[in-house]
Order: sequence, then structure tokens, then C-alpha cells
Amino acid sequence: MRLTSIATILQSASFFVTILAVKTTKHIDEDTKAFDCNLDLLRVYGIQTIHPVSPSHRKFREFYPLTDEKFNELLQKPNDQRTVMYSDNFSTNKSFQELNHISHQSRTGAQATDTDYINVVDQNDRQCAVVLRKVTRSFEAQGSVKDTVTFALCNIK
Repeated sequence: MRLTSIATILQSASFFVTILAVKTTKHIDEDTKAFDCNLDLLRVYGIQTIHPVSPSHRKFREFYPLTDEKFNELLQKPNDQRTVMYSDNFSTNKSFQELNHISHQSRTGAQATDTDYINVVDQNDRQCAVVLRKVTRSFEAQGSVKDTVTFALCNIK
């Protein structure tokens, strides 16, 4: 009877713990932190969604912010064993900052692409991670438009 109660308590407690698939490392001096945001990461480790959109939406990166849910999904991506985040016991609350000064846009044929970088910082204003976001807007022949949105965590160098 007692073993069953303990097992039930442990099973219930597991719902409150986020299991990380990726690796983290302890914080280092802010000036020495560096990340590799190679675009190939999107293909290998990215989480992609496709959205039909109105052609009148001009600034499409603003429609796809990084959310806590999406960030946690990236951290828990199966088979991703890369070291992608600085963390410690004091890195409990995260916020996301768009790094607009290093964003870039390109256009090829019937596609427009926005590539953006999002800084993840903790409550102590320490950089924890960088997320790469790519939004590709495809203009279809029949006038419809779809956005393919991909997020990926950058590697720690």
C-alpha cells in the first residue's frame, strides 16, 4: 500500500518538471558568450509550422513571436543532444528580445524570407540562449499565401 502511494505521488510530480533533451552549461562571463546560428540548424533541429495568411499582412515576422511554449518545445526536442543554453539555479524566468539589428530579408521568385534572431535572457539580464527564426512567405499562383515558420536553438560555441 505504501509503495503504491509513493509511486502515485512521484507520477503526479512528474507533470511539473520540464525534461530537457538538449544540454545546458553553467553561465560564463557575458563578454565571452558566443553562439553558432548556422542556417542548416533549421533543417536539422528546427520545429516548423505552416500558416495560411492574408496577402495584406506586410510585416510577417511580428505574427510569429517566440512563446514560452515554443521555447520549451525546442528544449525538449527528442534526439537533440547539443549544448544550446547557459543556465543555473538562478535562471528561472526567461524573456525574449528580438535582435532586429541583425535580421535580414531576401526575396527569390515567389518567396520572401525573413531571418531573425531572438535573445533569451534570464531575470538577472544574463544571456541564456539564442533562437533562430525563419519565416518564408510563399505566394501561390491562385493568389493564396502561406507562411512557413521555423524555430531552432543556436549552438553554444
